[in-house]
Amino acid sequence: MIKGHRIRFFTYRHPFRHGVVLVGGIGLLMLVAGAVTVLIGLVAFRYRPVRRLEDDLPDAIPDGVVVAGEDLIQRQADSRLAG
Repeated sequence: MIKGHRIRFFTYRHPFRHGVVLVGGIGLLMLVAGAVTVLIGLVAFRYRPVRRLEDDLPDAIPDGVVVAGEDLIQRQADSRLAG
């Protein structure tokens, strides 16, 4: 740290004005977006159906695996569609 200089959080000295000006721009936008994301996450976690979603939803039932005879099954399905 250079003697006489202090690090200012979210501020900078404007070269043509006196005093400290609040920094805007993309950095501030990202900080606000992150804070809003955390806030939404906390609010959603307090909502019981969202918090218990993993426990309330049933497990997915896996599809059957067809290893042999897939050509026969496809021909049967095609013939049903053709009428």
